Amino acid sequence: MQSCPQRCIGSRFLVTAAMKDFANASFPPEVISVMEDALDAAVASLPEPVSSTQVQFLAEAILRAAHRGATVLM
Repeated sequence: MQSCPQRCIGSRFLVTAAMKDFANASFPPEVISVMEDALDAAVASLPEPVSSTQVQFLAEAILRAAHRGATVLM
């Protein structure tokens, strides 16, 4: 996992937050990298202060979308 700016706390929560609902989920490394980038970008776009609840909500949404196989073109 890459280091990120001080405000970029998202990736640290990707594995710990929301995994309780995804005990049997498995993602290839490239998908995990995309999810980390998506979470970091989403967290960076939030106004200060960013709460852990907001980060958890975003992490869960990203995990659910990846689990469903959803893709978004940017």
